[in-house]
Amino acid sequence: MLNHDYWKELEIELSKVCRVIIHQVFQSEYNKKVYMFVLDVNENYGSVLVAVNTEDLISKHIKQTYPNEKASNIRGVRGIKYNPGECDKSYFYAGEFSEKFENLIRQYETTIENLDFETDEHEINELKLKFLDSMVIVLNMTKSDFKKLKTTKDFIFFVTASDVEENEAVQLIKKTVNPNLFNKVFPEVLAYESHLKHIYNSLNHKEQAKYWVSCYIDFSLNNNTNAVVKLKEMLRWETDLEEQITILGHEAIDDLIHEVDRFSRKRYFDEGAKINSHLASSFLMMINTIEALEEFQVHKLSNLLHDIFYKNEELKINDTVILNRPGIVGDSIF
Repeated sequence: MLNHDYWKELEIELSKVCRVIIHQVFQSEYNKKVYMFVLDVNENYGSVLVAVNTEDLISKHIKQTYPNEKASNIRGVRGIKYNPGECDKSYFYAGEFSEKFENLIRQYETTIENLDFETDEHEINELKLKFLDSMVIVLNMTKSDFKKLKTTKDFIFFVTASDVEENEAVQLIKKTVNPNLFNKVFPEVLAYESHLKHIYNSLNHKEQAKYWVSCYIDFSLNNNTNAVVKLKEMLRWETDLEEQITILGHEAIDDLIHEVDRFSRKRYFDEGAKINSHLASSFLMMINTIEALEEFQVHKLSNLLHDIFYKNEELKINDTVILNRPGIVGDSIF
């Protein structure tokens, strides 16, 4: 295992690299309106990229690369502006600045590779968490050097990682960005957290399931209901709604089965309307992630899938869904 001295050495060496990069930016023509400094890391094998961006550079990059992009896809935690991969001129591989740091990273990578994920999963996860913690420590060691740069009032420095969920990414950013500044730069995060709190407190689980399923349908069909408009203002995607549905698990099953039925049979639609195979298969996939279906639900779903697969060529052709459920016909696929 990597000991305390290893991590201390890694942190010191990377902080030196950061200071070199800060000095390079300080001396360059890009030292104006600097709004972020990011350690973009892959904790699976230890690579570290350093991203620095300015308001002028990102504006030019967006105009050239994303001339017709929606504003909602530019701002926010998920947006182009704070994506280190969009740093056009100032994106540095840390290992190129220090052979010692490169060797330390190779040592980390070798340690990970020599562990077995099946038997050593806990140890691997602990190593990854320690690696991310060290990246945060490096930024805190380096933060006094940011004074050399001509930064914006809402300049932030943070760590971003390749293998974390959004809520984990947010928590990682918050480790180096104070709450007031975080909420100023990423107001959609607080807005969505408040919205979730309201939904959880005002609706029971069955009502929540109906709410999220309804929002998912309207979102997919581009129906800008009040709820959907509000969610889009909070920079939410269909995947966020899917997450809320699957979190509800068993409470959402009946609604999901109903919608699979509804969107795979024309009888529910006005004359001339088409089956929506995307929605039908999306809801089937959600069902597939939820455990412990009741026997009557398995029976109902089995009958429905049998009917769909044998009678609905559109669904067979357009989508592939695999349901590994006991009692559901032949691990049905379409």
